[in-house]
Amino acid sequence: DTDSNGVQDVYELGMQNQELILQPANVNTFSQQGGNYNFPVNAGDFIISKPPVPGWTLTSDSTLFHVHVDNLTGSPGGYNFGFKPNQLFSQMEVTLFEGNSSCLWTTQQILDVENTGTNFLDGVISYVRHDSVAVISATPAPDSTIQNVFYWHYSHLAPFQHKQISLTVD
Repeated sequence: DTDSNGVQDVYELGMQNQELILQPANVNTFSQQGGNYNFPVNAGDFIISKPPVPGWTLTSDSTLFHVHVDNLTGSPGGYNFGFKPNQLFSQMEVTLFEGNSSCLWTTQQILDVENTGTNFLDGVISYVRHDSVAVISATPAPDSTIQNVFYWHYSHLAPFQHKQISLTVD
């Protein structure tokens, strides 16, 4: 909620990977891309809450929502929590996950870049292939490859958003 008006305007993207809690079911879920989330429930009365986000201030007028779900109308929607960063900064976290690897077998590698700052990020991810490794495939395909270095460009990576690259290597 960059303008702190308590409303999600068309230019304000929802935050993904944010925990939400449903009571009395004591169920938590995490928001998806665009800030969308859901709880699969039967009819009943529930409370949706959002734990505080370190470094961010709640701007919406509600810290929780009372929700009634019935069998006739189904589940309602539109329960949004607005947040604004306390300060603007750029930061990312890069992680490489690898499956079980052994000689003469292919394995999966996942390169994960997460925007852990409060600004939108643009940049380039590079993967340097070791001489003993053959890259069989990459999803998405690299934007360019120069010798043993693969490059992927990204733009407008929102806070809390991930960019993942899947590599099959031998």
